[in-house]
Amino acid sequence: MSRNSSYPPPPPRTRSRQTTYDNPMMTNYAVQTEDIPRYVPHYASRPQQTHSPPTTISTVDAVVRPPSRPPSERSDYPSESIKFEENKGFFLSYWRAALIAIGVVLLLLLVGLLVGFLKPGPTPPSNVTVTGAPPTLDPSKSWNHLRLPDTMEPIEYDLHLRINVDAARFNGSVSMTVRILQDTDEVLVHAMTLDVTQSSVSVAEKDSKRNVPITNQFVFELHNYYVIELGETLKSDESYVITFGDFTGRLLPDMTGLYLSPYRMAGQERFIVASFFEPSFARKAFPCFDEPALKAVFRVNITHPRYNRETVLFNTELESTIDADTGWVTEIFKETQKMSTYLLGFALGDLQKLEVVRQGGHTVII
Repeated sequence: MSRNSSYPPPPPRTRSRQTTYDNPMMTNYAVQTEDIPRYVPHYASRPQQTHSPPTTISTVDAVVRPPSRPPSERSDYPSESIKFEENKGFFLSYWRAALIAIGVVLLLLLVGLLVGFLKPGPTPPSNVTVTGAPPTLDPSKSWNHLRLPDTMEPIEYDLHLRINVDAARFNGSVSMTVRILQDTDEVLVHAMTLDVTQSSVSVAEKDSKRNVPITNQFVFELHNYYVIELGETLKSDESYVITFGDFTGRLLPDMTGLYLSPYRMAGQERFIVASFFEPSFARKAFPCFDEPALKAVFRVNITHPRYNRETVLFNTELESTIDADTGWVTEIFKETQKMSTYLLGFALGDLQKLEVVRQGGHTVII
């Protein structure tokens, strides 16, 4: 016997509703469901329940709300076509915001710097006249120019150098024969770090040997000039001899001009005296016209102490030697070709020379 057979089915019940609905849809639903039977389970252990009759809802004292209107007629009800508005804007990460902030700061800094640099200076008062700064050097003076004046050119040099390696000093004399290109009453030559005895300076006519009076002489260190102002004018196309009878210089290991070059042999320190006049350091060895275009012929004599193996080298071959009893030796070299001052070369020390005969019978000393 099945479980459901012990429970007899209750008789069908019919609900009777007298409820009045304002909403037509609910009224229609109530009508449709009036005859739907309801089955209530009946349990044998329980007494059969007695159902009360249907309750009638009275609407006498109830508050009646206005009848509902269809959704299409309500102004506060959304329309059938609902549109969702998208959020406007864009998403910005923290890193991008930081980079943008740094860029803005740098841009403001750059604009501030440009404004500071491009800002015009203060405007002077209307009663002040602004003029150009006066020149620091008087252009009417020939020694205020970097280049020598085109008033004369050298023809030949007679140079004598006396080199004392032990004292690291040298002294000498030089006579320069010049040709006057334009009338002038002053002489400018190059001299650098040289002590010149003014009483030994002279300017004389080459043919008559007459001295031209000197009114003033000084050193203009800015352009390495030794200036000689004369009491009369040197005539164009004439030749004169400018003499510096005594000048002194120091031998330094600076590799410019006439300098010392130390080396060691058998545990002893020795020195070589050498020259390096390029591009414009011949003026450290003797007064001269130290510009490449001013070429001349050189006759050079070099006096040095007599040592066992002391050798002197120059651009040309040795012509003669004067060995005095005073312990000094003077070596006289042959005349050079016409050349610039920076091409001169000296060497004094424990040297050995090598003679090479080139094609044509020309001997080169190395």
